[in-house]
Amino acid sequence: MTTSSPEISSSRLFIIGAGLLLLALGVTMFAPFLTALLAAASVALLLRPVYRSLSARAPKHSTAIAAALTALISLLVAVPLFFGGWTILREAAQAYPAARAWVEDLSRTDAPDQTASPRLTSMIDSARDYAEAMKIDPQTVLLENLNRISAGAAKFAKSLVMNAASVFLNLAVFTASLFLFLRDGPRMIRTATELIPLPTEKKEKLVTRVRGVLFAVASGVFLIALMQGVLSWAGFALFRVPFAVLLGTICAVFAPIPFVGTALVWVPVALYLLLSGAAGKAAALTLWFIVIVSLSDNLARPILLGSQMKLPIPLVFISVIAAMKAFGFAGLFIGPLVIALAFGFVDILQDDAPRR
Repeated sequence: MTTSSPEISSSRLFIIGAGLLLLALGVTMFAPFLTALLAAASVALLLRPVYRSLSARAPKHSTAIAAALTALISLLVAVPLFFGGWTILREAAQAYPAARAWVEDLSRTDAPDQTASPRLTSMIDSARDYAEAMKIDPQTVLLENLNRISAGAAKFAKSLVMNAASVFLNLAVFTASLFLFLRDGPRMIRTATELIPLPTEKKEKLVTRVRGVLFAVASGVFLIALMQGVLSWAGFALFRVPFAVLLGTICAVFAPIPFVGTALVWVPVALYLLLSGAAGKAAALTLWFIVIVSLSDNLARPILLGSQMKLPIPLVFISVIAAMKAFGFAGLFIGPLVIALAFGFVDILQDDAPRR
């Protein structure tokens, strides 16, 4: 008995050391694809009921069903990504000269256009008088900022072209991971949870929290952002606002921000329409966003977020911002996951605390 104890101890140390080494190597290898892996896990959770239903009807073809669902989702991701990205870059390229021409028109010293809105003309005249009093050349300032924006956009477009291989690799990792998570997800979760040295009931609580957060991120954030982006684009296109695709995409990016969201985009656009003399179009656009976009958000957000995440929404928002600053886009998943696990461990400690 005394001779077996060192052998057991050394073997455990070897297993622990090898496990930590493999974990470090795995983190290093998969860190560049963390966003794709987390996105695939979230989408797999969303598709799990569909996959389970189809597999129950054809149990011998579960692999083919997983492959078909994966191919469908990959096409739904890849096609809008490339064609939508091309449209956005094209509209951004058209928006810059239009904005530059508008700025140059503001600096003209001749008589204003009689067809322009009197309110807009008055505001421009007041701004000119203030700029002259402060010895500021508004045209120079605005054009310099437009040039910076244009240079930044050109740099971003160049980086997209240069990183095309990275985009394809991330899409490939997303596709392969989605197939794997769909087909073998439950078995992988069972294997991972068996390694956690906690009672079964507490392990199930942690897994339930993590699953709920991933599902909420996928459904709440992505679906709400997609829905608001599409509705915003439809509103801009319906009322013939220029660069509707670009503005709709920006709305989708801002949609997850609580309280303000798409208002950061449509309010300036409505003000521009109002000051340009299109008061009816501005009122119709405002009504569209208040009734259609905001109402859909208010109905969908509590359903998709509240029931699944079971976390304070302001805390989730702060965690997302902090995690995105630290980890990039993957922070959209990591932030809520960290908070959910922290709450889960606090619950376990509270359950184990002695009752007074």
